[in-house]
Amino acid sequence: APMVSDQLATHLTAVTQRGRAILSKTGRIATVRLRLPVLDITGVIQPGKLVEYVDGATTRRGLVRGVSISATLPQVWQTLTVETHE
Repeated sequence: APMVSDQLATHLTAVTQRGRAILSKTGRIATVRLRLPVLDITGVIQPGKLVEYVDGATTRRGLVRGVSISATLPQVWQTLTVETHE
């Protein structure tokens, strides 16, 4: 990633968040959809949450960007749109 500096960014938290945003734009990004039941233990997984899932033999982490719910009683399913770096 290119070097970035900002005279107004003086607090460590702000600089750290800016660095994370810049670094997260590097590499290959994939958007995947995961369908899973709504469980009592997890509830509906909200956008902005980090999730970990298994893709074949690889465990991946991603950021939930969207969620949709479908219900055909007695089952309730959620479909997550997850942004992940490969």
